[in-house]
Amino acid sequence: MKSVKRTLRLLKYNFKEIILFEIIYRLAAAMIFLSIFSRGIEFAVKSSGYSYLTAKNIGNFLFKPVSILVLFGILIVGILLILFETNTLLAVYQASERGEKLTIWVLIGRGILKMKLLFQRRNRAVIFVHLVTVALLNYDFIYRGVQHVKPMNDIVKNIKMIPWLYYSIIGLLIIAVLFIIPHIFVLHVCILTKKKGKEAFQESRRLVRKNIIWILIQIVVFNIILWLFVKGILYGLTFLAAFISVTFVDRSISLALFLTTFNWLELATLILGSVLSVVFHFALLTGMYYFYRDKEDLEPERLISEDKNRRQNLKERRTKKWIIFASIVFVGIFLYDVITNGIHYAKEVFIETQITAHRGSSKEAPENTMSAIELSLEQMADFVEIDVQETKEGEIILLHDRSFQRTCGVNKNPWNMTLEEIKQLDAGFYMGDEYIGTEIPTLREVLKFCKDKINLNIELKGNGHDVNLVERVVDLIKEYGVENQCVFTSTNLRFLKEAKELAPEIKTGYIVSTVYGDFYKEIENNEAVDFFSANSGLLTEKNVEIIHQDGGEVHAWTVNSKLEIERMKRLKVDNIITDYPVLAREVLYREKDTENFIEFIKLVLK
Repeated sequence: MKSVKRTLRLLKYNFKEIILFEIIYRLAAAMIFLSIFSRGIEFAVKSSGYSYLTAKNIGNFLFKPVSILVLFGILIVGILLILFETNTLLAVYQASERGEKLTIWVLIGRGILKMKLLFQRRNRAVIFVHLVTVALLNYDFIYRGVQHVKPMNDIVKNIKMIPWLYYSIIGLLIIAVLFIIPHIFVLHVCILTKKKGKEAFQESRRLVRKNIIWILIQIVVFNIILWLFVKGILYGLTFLAAFISVTFVDRSISLALFLTTFNWLELATLILGSVLSVVFHFALLTGMYYFYRDKEDLEPERLISEDKNRRQNLKERRTKKWIIFASIVFVGIFLYDVITNGIHYAKEVFIETQITAHRGSSKEAPENTMSAIELSLEQMADFVEIDVQETKEGEIILLHDRSFQRTCGVNKNPWNMTLEEIKQLDAGFYMGDEYIGTEIPTLREVLKFCKDKINLNIELKGNGHDVNLVERVVDLIKEYGVENQCVFTSTNLRFLKEAKELAPEIKTGYIVSTVYGDFYKEIENNEAVDFFSANSGLLTEKNVEIIHQDGGEVHAWTVNSKLEIERMKRLKVDNIITDYPVLAREVLYREKDTENFIEFIKLVLK
């Protein structure tokens, strides 16, 4: 087909610039939008009198005045980002049609200049139609993408549970499709011929009316090909990941590794699919527009006079300077934000219940040893929980009990022994020949190994003989620069208060085992408590929700059975502390919609 050949020509002529632009744009847009989205939602939540969003309170939250304003602001940012991308692509396809090679800076500048046309008074309806068109063409990627983002995933789930709302949305989608089809070229007419409002709509309808069958066929066929291509990449990479997991990884963790990989591969292919969708959809629409415009002998785009061309080049050069300046400023602000506050907004947006290896992977290696920590890293735990105490001379070592009797077979206490003496003990004698001679590590050794590798849940153990435990631990953490990798937990509120005074940026968790009454109210009355590390048996839907509403997190311990892990998943706890991180990951990542596929792969690769 001639229109398809025209589309391919538009893509090919400035293909390198298109790819480069998409890489730059996607990275910048992700940084901007994730930052604004996360911080905007956080501000709205706090300003609305909430501390945490749940499925039950999100409806009321959305109708708060401050929430409406923040969400409107986020929407505006999203709209501007979409308009910039699509108008820039339209600019490059226009240049390709003219046989004009563009540099990346000129391309970006033209995209910005073309955006200005849309904000003229008579073109506001064009913006609306264009945004609806983009949404409909990318509906599948948008819908599947929000499944990975919170709190949007909860909103979608709630909508599907309300039949009248769900079917109303489907009805609106059908109406939107019927409305958009005749106006699918409105943006092209407006930008390329500079026709405004009513004229642009009329010309689009005239073009579509005479060629509607072929236009619909091309769009449908293209979307089928795109869907098959993206699915092919996903399943191809997934089978490869499954093969590698089973062939080269220990069988005990192969399924957990596969499930983790599948989750991220799905997200990556969604991003890839959305990029391909936008780039190729607009190439297809532009190719069809030029082809059917020429075929119907409609008014071509107006040629630019030499004088106007000089003025446009001057505008483009000025725009380039402003783009470079704005980019430098933005990157500087972003880097400062990352350094001072971390990249928490990205972590907060994407769905993830974290897994903590209890004293390391302590069912397969000696607890609180480097072997257990190394195994936790191998088994893809997000955190390692360790216990720290002081030696006779004030060194910080890893040990849970008050004595070495259970773990080393020596009935001595850490406060009565020097580090040199402790290093002579065998912390692995009870785990078999493989671990005979395993040393008790110092916190210094652990921090050095874990830096930039895995997070640490450091339990401050009070044995009654500690002198400067908290201060010494904090000093070591700061020495190795791992503040963003650590949390403190303790049964001793005094320790948590001291830790918060010395290192306010580090989260603190109050360990609760057995208690009578509303233990979760402690978070309202104590600034030293950021979250609860609670016996899973204490946790119910009610108290988890209350803790979340009060701005806290819930870390559940020690969760070792499949049924209890599933219960914690339903309760939406933030972190599961377990002796079996592999099992936890399998349960957490095994979703209903991937169950059959996963089982099939297991059978194939047995």
